[in-house]
Amino acid sequence: MALSYLRLHGFMKQVGICTKALSYLSSQTSRSCSTSRNLQAEMSDLRDQNLETDVNCDPVIPVSDTDLQTGNRKSISKKKLHQRVLTVSEIEEARRWKDGSLDLEESDSFGNLWRGRQRDLPSVKHDESSQKKLSKLKRKNHAKKMVDKNQQSKKKDVFGTLSDNRPLMRLLEDVDDKSFLDNASDARGDRSHIRLSKIGRYKEPYWYAKQINKLGKEGKILEAIEMLEEQMLKKDRVMPTTYVFNQLFGILGKVGYTKKAFQLFNKMKKMSIKPDGHTYTCLFNCCSNSPWPQDGLKRTNNLHELIKDKGVYLHPITYKAMVKAYGVCGDIQAAFQTADEMCKMHPPDVQLYSFLLMACVTDTKAGLRHALQVWKLMHKMRIKPDLPVYNLFLRVVRDTGFGTDEDIKKFPKSRNLSSEEIAKGHANQSLYPDVEETDKEFFTETEMNSSESSVSTKVRESSDVSDVIDAAASLFGSTPVSTSIDLSYPENRLAALGGPLTILEDMKKNGVSPNVLTVTIIVCSLPQNIEAESWLLEYMAAERVERDIDFYNMIIRRRNRRNDYEAANEVLKYIADDGLFPNLRTFGCLAMGCTTLLRAKDLLRNINEAGLEPNIEIFGLLAYKSYLDFEYKEALLNMLKKRNIYPNHVFLRHVEYSIQSARKKILKTERNENVGAYFKTEKFKNSFEKFMINYPKWLKSIGFDQPEHPWKDFRQTKEEGEEES
Repeated sequence: MALSYLRLHGFMKQVGICTKALSYLSSQTSRSCSTSRNLQAEMSDLRDQNLETDVNCDPVIPVSDTDLQTGNRKSISKKKLHQRVLTVSEIEEARRWKDGSLDLEESDSFGNLWRGRQRDLPSVKHDESSQKKLSKLKRKNHAKKMVDKNQQSKKKDVFGTLSDNRPLMRLLEDVDDKSFLDNASDARGDRSHIRLSKIGRYKEPYWYAKQINKLGKEGKILEAIEMLEEQMLKKDRVMPTTYVFNQLFGILGKVGYTKKAFQLFNKMKKMSIKPDGHTYTCLFNCCSNSPWPQDGLKRTNNLHELIKDKGVYLHPITYKAMVKAYGVCGDIQAAFQTADEMCKMHPPDVQLYSFLLMACVTDTKAGLRHALQVWKLMHKMRIKPDLPVYNLFLRVVRDTGFGTDEDIKKFPKSRNLSSEEIAKGHANQSLYPDVEETDKEFFTETEMNSSESSVSTKVRESSDVSDVIDAAASLFGSTPVSTSIDLSYPENRLAALGGPLTILEDMKKNGVSPNVLTVTIIVCSLPQNIEAESWLLEYMAAERVERDIDFYNMIIRRRNRRNDYEAANEVLKYIADDGLFPNLRTFGCLAMGCTTLLRAKDLLRNINEAGLEPNIEIFGLLAYKSYLDFEYKEALLNMLKKRNIYPNHVFLRHVEYSIQSARKKILKTERNENVGAYFKTEKFKNSFEKFMINYPKWLKSIGFDQPEHPWKDFRQTKEEGEEES
């Protein structure tokens, strides 16, 4: 029963809703009919009024009688979307606004501009000919407007004038034109706003490394630097790698360009590029080839300290490069200490001992005594010397001495090896495994059998020169010579070691054949006589050692230094027999024998016949050999001016020294002191007075030969004004 009641209640409720909807629809229909009758009355009034459409309002929409009678509201509502139907009050308000407004001809209202232009336009008939004339007139007016716009764009910086009215394809072809650059930084090639990257660039970093290596082989140092700094970093914005920097460091190391190398090294660290062992090796090599040893030594110390602070593990090649840098730059103690540091981690080899001998060459006072220690230790370690080691040892004999006790005390003591260490040799990873830390030095004393007494120990501990000579001679198995000789001469030092034949036989015993460099060094340490030089020439012929022009130049120089001028000129026959040709060094050595003006003229004539040009070094030697012959010197001054050769400081030093010596001779003559007969003659006095009158004038009329900077050929323009330390 309850369910039926609920259903009946729902039905009645729905019937009530429908009744309300029907009543609402009937009311709306009556309202729309009354609205339609009102609209019809209003539209009839509007037709009678004939309201003009100039008024600034929407036009009235006429409503048809059919729409009103049928009640078609769809057409009226559709039109209302675009045009509005005015009420009677709005029409009255619009009429009042028109009566009270100003005249349109005088006001600045919308529409006046078009009426003004319309008066100027010609009346055109709408036929075919008139249409053609109208289109032609439009094209002419359009062309005139474009010309006016182009003229205005040239005067003003207006967007769109960069094309310069060129076709599109022409613009695409001229993409490299500077007119397309955005700003002045692009014109300078500065693209620093683009980040550096290894990928997504024009070329990979390896390509730049190959180009740098190629330029280095061709000797184009400046171009190799610009390849990295200008092309790679600034223009292409490619992030370099360690390999790229190492290639450039190797090139700079060969020429000793330390300043640029360390500038790039600092830039490398700022770019967070980690250096490797090859980087440090190239930098140490650059320091060893520096034209200023003090600067190279300073940079070597700084780099060594940096490596120690970072705790970098160094390869043996890097250690040997460091030893070479210290040795060549003159710090022999640091060189041996670095070698000691290397031997704690790596076994020594023959290359290490060659670098130690380079360090001994720089010590002109006691280098030979240190070299003997190195040589004996090398034999103890059973390391056979090679040809470069023999050549370096001969250089030490030629250029250095045994030194005094004070020189030896500055150097570390010699280390004597035990029989076990000798048996192990350099195959052992650590040379000092069972020795205390205090004894782990490259040259320190250790206990050993008396039968194994080292020669190097005797060399250091002995203050008697005779003991040194005995130990040095026994080192090569020769008989010691007399100790009364003066060891300040190279021939006496070589004789103390047993002579040149002893060294050459030791080389043959170790399977090493001498080359022309070996005999060139030996010839400087031979006795000053023709017999010794003839013996060496015969030995070279027997051993089939080829001679070169530098070897003959050394013989000419030796003979001229001992005033054997005829024998020096005979060497030219040997040069012709061997099919060699003299060079400028040959004529420079011959200039050492030109003691007269006649010989000097003959030498200059021979130089011209050989197709060469004399340089200021040859004239400097002639000025030195002229001594106090001022006619000779004045002739040299005229030759320099005629050949347009500027004097250097060596030439002027020889001339100034001659002037001072001549004044001293004149003073001694006036005091009636004993001088040569030539200085008392009128010829000497007149030539000296004439020279002193012309010499100041000559100095003012000629320039000066400034020494060229070692880095002149590959220094950048901005660095040329800077002073190098």
